[in-house]
Amino acid sequence: HRTYLKTMVRKGSEMDSEQLTVLPVGALVFVAEAHGRRARIMKPVEGWMSLRTSEGVDILRPDMTYMGSVNSTDIDHVFKSRKMQERNLKLQAASAKITETQRKLADSMNKLKAKSKDIGRTSAR
Repeated sequence: HRTYLKTMVRKGSEMDSEQLTVLPVGALVFVAEAHGRRARIMKPVEGWMSLRTSEGVDILRPDMTYMGSVNSTDIDHVFKSRKMQERNLKLQAASAKITETQRKLADSMNKLKAKSKDIGRTSAR
């Protein structure tokens, strides 16, 4: 899996457990298990992180960069080529931008909801 938003890794699955580190956008993560919105990871550090934000924006997505069967030497050669690696990096960057835009939109929608509630309370007086 790969991170598409900067995210906190915690010691336990609880959102208030000890903070271990912050993973940057683009970090390669090995997921051991997932429960709801939380995932226990093994690398680059052992701990727990969110799979998606509370608004449903994906933080972590499967990454196919290093997948392949043992007998796929020709495919491995293609995936290891400089051209393929460059294209993969461009796709990851584009996906990270889209994810960040999703997060900003979700934040803006939450602010608009809060503002509309405030306006409704003010006009009711």
